[in-house]
Amino acid sequence: MRKRMVWAIGIAAAGFCIALAARLCAPFSAWLTELLLHRALPAMSSASARTALPVGELCLLAGLVLAASGLVRALRTRTLGRWISCAALTLALLYFAYAALWMPLYALPRADAPVYDGAALLSLVEELTEEVNALAGRFAAPTPRDALRQANALMGGGGKLARFPEWMRLLSIAGIYLPWTAEALVNPTEPAWTLPFVACHELAHARGIAGELEANLVAYYACLSLGSTAFAHSANLCMLRYALGELFLRDETLWQRACQRLSPAAREDMASIGGFAAPRNAALSGAILRLSGDERGQDSYTDVVGALIAARRKTLHP
Repeated sequence: MRKRMVWAIGIAAAGFCIALAARLCAPFSAWLTELLLHRALPAMSSASARTALPVGELCLLAGLVLAASGLVRALRTRTLGRWISCAALTLALLYFAYAALWMPLYALPRADAPVYDGAALLSLVEELTEEVNALAGRFAAPTPRDALRQANALMGGGGKLARFPEWMRLLSIAGIYLPWTAEALVNPTEPAWTLPFVACHELAHARGIAGELEANLVAYYACLSLGSTAFAHSANLCMLRYALGELFLRDETLWQRACQRLSPAAREDMASIGGFAAPRNAALSGAILRLSGDERGQDSYTDVVGALIAARRKTLHP
């Protein structure tokens, strides 16, 4: 038991050192990210793509079942210390892999979120509202399989639908990138109009784009570039949801007026994705992002509003 705990501490420390060195040493960071982006992640993605099953999700759920059954057995046989040491070693290995395969990508240089004023925000909301109104109610929402198929073709593959989405629904997760298996996992029970945007967002992570701001911006322009009205509508709806959330925080009266400018069909689509709910601060998600190296935390999602304003002003090129 003691030997396993020593190994667990050593492996976790090694992972921490890799992540720290990637942030502090530019040459090491450049070498490691080059290795990840051009060798390790493509090889892993190619291997996991050989099956339609979400390997990472199945391994995760199987691991939880084994851990639970092992805990019950350990309590019965009074070997709880052994179970704790095995669990610590497993978690240390998972952290080491996470630190080596994902955290260095956060060390890549990133632009600060552009600052914008209320007038710029209101202008973006009006532009997106026009685009959403123009497409709302004109066609049916894509099915999860169709949305993922088109997103994979657009972004180079690596996306899969969760087979047991209940755990994602429980944790309010629309999509997640699993660096251990290089898989972008999408929750098929999410509202239909979020699926194209979410799939492209997670596939942006699979292409090595770690930051949530950057992944959101890439997903937005990727959806527009496909030439699919369904993907364009999903992108505009999701971006309008972010913009409306920022407007709500600044001026609730202006937010109410902006919502009233949506057509009945657009309001129905926006309501289906929870676009009229007050913004929520997901503390757990923010903490994980900060631990990974994104100091913006949960704000990194909504910072895309400023990036889009800058892009539309031609001061930022996506």
